[in-house]
Amino acid sequence: MTSARMVTLYDIECLEGDTVTFRCRICPSDCSTVKWYLDETQLFTNDLNEIQMSYRGDHTLMIRRLARKDSGTITFEAGDKRSYASLLVRAVPAEFTQNLNDVEGKEGQSVTLACEFSLPGVQYQWRKDVQTLRCGEKYQMKQKKFSIALVITDLRLEDSGAYTCICRDQSTTASVRINGKGNTTLSFHNRNWRSTKRIECSSLARPQALIWEGGSCQIPHVIRVNLPPSPSEENSGMWKLRRGRV
Repeated sequence: MTSARMVTLYDIECLEGDTVTFRCRICPSDCSTVKWYLDETQLFTNDLNEIQMSYRGDHTLMIRRLARKDSGTITFEAGDKRSYASLLVRAVPAEFTQNLNDVEGKEGQSVTLACEFSLPGVQYQWRKDVQTLRCGEKYQMKQKKFSIALVITDLRLEDSGAYTCICRDQSTTASVRINGKGNTTLSFHNRNWRSTKRIECSSLARPQALIWEGGSCQIPHVIRVNLPPSPSEENSGMWKLRRGRV
């Protein structure tokens, strides 16, 4: 048999999950006794490996879905000639590729916090401030490949806070701000001060903390706020009522 001549292989570095292709050309092109090896293991075409040969003498080895254990020496053998190359598969950095973003929502509605991690299907944990959250009717946790999401349903003012997604030793944090269903604004001036001693307005179906300009109180379903006994420059003008925390 005529001795084969070949173009040598090149070393390749890649990440877990990648696909790589090794190429080698031999002459004469009709050399049929060719073999591919990873270390001492001969490779054949299957779900992960694809071996091809062209009429010009080009030979290729494609390896899919690489894992770190696939690191080693690739050998191409044609007759009495051999070419070697190094295959180095590095671990994918375990990190968030998309961090959480701050969101706002209104009482009774839902908000979604979403992030992406560099590894698919990784275990994760959600926390609100220092409290670990559990999946249920209130908190719906979703994961699809690299994406991780938390849906907070039936929003309440107390749902405001810092939310953190933890994967391995990495974390990302965003704030959730819940707005009330609306602020109540009342105008009260000196001219009707003497005839009105209280302001009364309706609240939500559930007791909330309502904050008046200059003070605060816990409310029942109806709020009655006593006014100062006499008008002055300090208390004349617009009075505002907003829902908040006491």
